[in-house]
Amino acid sequence: MQVKEIVRNSIEKSLTGFSSKDRKVSNFEKSLLIYDGNCNICNKLVDWVSDKLPNSFEPIKSQSLRPEEYGLKQKDFDNYVWLIMPDRKKVKGSMAAARVLRAMGSGWGVLGTLISVPPFSFVAFVFYWLFSKNRKRLGSLCAIK
Repeated sequence: MQVKEIVRNSIEKSLTGFSSKDRKVSNFEKSLLIYDGNCNICNKLVDWVSDKLPNSFEPIKSQSLRPEEYGLKQKDFDNYVWLIMPDRKKVKGSMAAARVLRAMGSGWGVLGTLISVPPFSFVAFVFYWLFSKNRKRLGSLCAIK
């Protein structure tokens, strides 16, 4: 790697949080919806969202990515759904779900707004945390067949 390329990558990474070798990360136009592709419920929910909002999110199974490319760790991918906005802002878990619901509008948008504000946000966080910690134990509900 030449000095010029190292300097360019360092400057780019300091400005954007991503180096030029992570082009697929730094040049996205839609929000990325990163989820557990081994969870049947997660797959079904993402399919449902994709049908409702086909041009708003780019769904990606976390197993096909390296978390370091997004400034995350593997345990982050294992524990949360992630919404990474085009401006590189990261939203996780129940707050990511709330943003997706708000984008859907109508009744879903109201629900997304509701679970974004206290005390409902606390309830949504607890529900999401319980589901995320126990989804592997739910057997047939979360098993890919």
